[in-house]
Amino acid sequence: MIKRVVLENWRTHAKSEFEFEKGTNVLVGQMGSGKSSVMDAICFALFGTFPALQAKRVSLEEIITSKPNKENFARVMLEFDYAGKNFVVERTIKRKGTNEAKLSCDGKFLAGPKTTDATAAIEQCLDINYDLFSRAVYSEQNQIDYFLKLSPSQRKIQFDELLDLQKYENARSNSVSISNRLKDSIAERKSWLESRKKNLDEKEITATGQKIRQKQKEQEEARKKIVEKKAEVEKLRELGAKLEKQWKEFRALRERLVSGEATAKELRRSIAEAARLLEGKSPEKIAKEAIEKEKEIEKILEEEKLNESEIGTIQENANSLIREQGLFEEKILQIEKALRELKQANANCPVCKRDLSGHTKKELQEENGLEKEAIEKKQDALIEKMKKLKAELDKKNSLKKKFAANREKTKAEIIELKSLLREIESEKKNREKEEKQLSQLELENEKLSREIEKTCFDEENLKKHQKALAEASAAVQGIENEKKSNNELLAELEAGLKKAEEEKKQVAELEQSIGRLSKAQEKGVLFTNSLIAAQGELREELVENTNIAMDNIWQKIYPYGDFTSARLEIEKGSYELKVRGRDSNWVRVEGILSGGERSAAALCIRIAFSLVLTQNLSWLILDEPTHNLDRQAVSILGKIMREQLPELVEQIFIITHDREMENAASGSIYVLKRDKENDGATVPEKSGIFV
Repeated sequence: MIKRVVLENWRTHAKSEFEFEKGTNVLVGQMGSGKSSVMDAICFALFGTFPALQAKRVSLEEIITSKPNKENFARVMLEFDYAGKNFVVERTIKRKGTNEAKLSCDGKFLAGPKTTDATAAIEQCLDINYDLFSRAVYSEQNQIDYFLKLSPSQRKIQFDELLDLQKYENARSNSVSISNRLKDSIAERKSWLESRKKNLDEKEITATGQKIRQKQKEQEEARKKIVEKKAEVEKLRELGAKLEKQWKEFRALRERLVSGEATAKELRRSIAEAARLLEGKSPEKIAKEAIEKEKEIEKILEEEKLNESEIGTIQENANSLIREQGLFEEKILQIEKALRELKQANANCPVCKRDLSGHTKKELQEENGLEKEAIEKKQDALIEKMKKLKAELDKKNSLKKKFAANREKTKAEIIELKSLLREIESEKKNREKEEKQLSQLELENEKLSREIEKTCFDEENLKKHQKALAEASAAVQGIENEKKSNNELLAELEAGLKKAEEEKKQVAELEQSIGRLSKAQEKGVLFTNSLIAAQGELREELVENTNIAMDNIWQKIYPYGDFTSARLEIEKGSYELKVRGRDSNWVRVEGILSGGERSAAALCIRIAFSLVLTQNLSWLILDEPTHNLDRQAVSILGKIMREQLPELVEQIFIITHDREMENAASGSIYVLKRDKENDGATVPEKSGIFV
């Protein structure tokens, strides 16, 4: 009975302690509260592993608590009673360093600190290993129907291993092999004995000598054959090396040719594209056009220069007219001033200061008036000239702008033509370069093709040669084996010749040994037949005992009346799980039963195996056994676990989140709590109330 479990830094358990009792013990809690971890710890304490670790779904390091703090070790301690003795096993897992285990019995140290030593000692004490424990005692979470998931043939293998029937099959096979070897040995010895009995005289010695000489001759011939064959093999190896070298060269040439042809194809495409781009574009024509455009610029520059000169001339003429206009305006101002002064003058002329008579004053006024008119006429004519000069100047300036625009346009055209010319020249150079490359590449490809043709390499010839080499090597090996066999036989003959005087004694001893071997063979045949019978009887007995247990268990755990019993049947070398209907007909579980009914059948076979195979241990661990069961079935199962199953199994452990299963407890109830939101540790509380 498992009495106490202590977990330290184990998964979500920082420091948890559990005390269990006989009967049904229940661990309840929500998902992730650390229920299954307790049973994993029990399995690990006993065997150094558990299903998830064995299947590599978790690693040893992941077992050590990592949240909220990363711990450096994990420890599990298990105390249990068995066969009237008190055992304590403790295992420690370390992030760094060597893992340890120690086992004690009634306070005395038994095994450790090597984990394998502790495991071996526990298996010896309990007479059960991990495989049997994991299949007959420990049902992993939602794996209660493990045996139902197997195919019938796989189930047969698993059941035979579980029942240890495979050992009988191995023993039977070994016994048959030994018996056959004994039979062959007896036949050989009898044959040799008969030959010895007929020729225990000089004739036998003479015959043996002749055989020795014959074998020696055969050995010499074999030696010569080996020398010849080895020479042949060596020649084949040398030729093979040459062929291998030729094959490598041939392959390298072929790869180079393929690469060269691909490159040539790309060059041809590039050359064709360049030709298409240069089509209709003559460099000479473009260069000539550029020269013509430069001449146009020169002509424009000359016209600009001429126009600029004419503009200068017009500007000078205009400036001259402007100066003349200024003089006219100055004269008019002087005349107007003189007229104003004459009009105001009394006796003296305002210009010459002479005496003015009325007549003279008038004349002067008329003269000044006429002069003014004459100047104004000249001024008007001058203005007309200035207008004409301005119009001509505007025309010349407009022409100047036109010349400048034409010049810039022509310059741009020249730049464009020169750029195009450079582009064409570049394309021509590239094309010439690619054409040269293509020409060289084609020559090289032709050379490679000729080299490939010249090699005349035949892959089939290489394969034939390799086959011939293998056959020749095998022949050498065969001759050497034959020679070795002949050496052994020759040694036997020589030894026989040397000890011919003792053959009578040997014959007598041989007769005695043949008698002993014959008796041993007879016993071996009897032993083999006994094993076959024992294996069959044991299989039938174990299956019968399992079926008796299943019939009793089924009636207690299945809450309905449509199926009245369950059993295993051996059909064509496989195991079929069947249930009996109201009509007394047996039907396969795989073909008829629903999910809940399959769970009941799986639970039935689990309990039956535990009763039949591990009755001395009398433990049963069920992780979430209510999977796929309805409410009525859960209620009935809880009652069975509390009242009936403890009569069959000394100690049961149930891991569940189903609150109804607390009714199954006849031993301890632990409620496991954990603040998952804050990565809290598991807190176990011994209680009869589900929280």
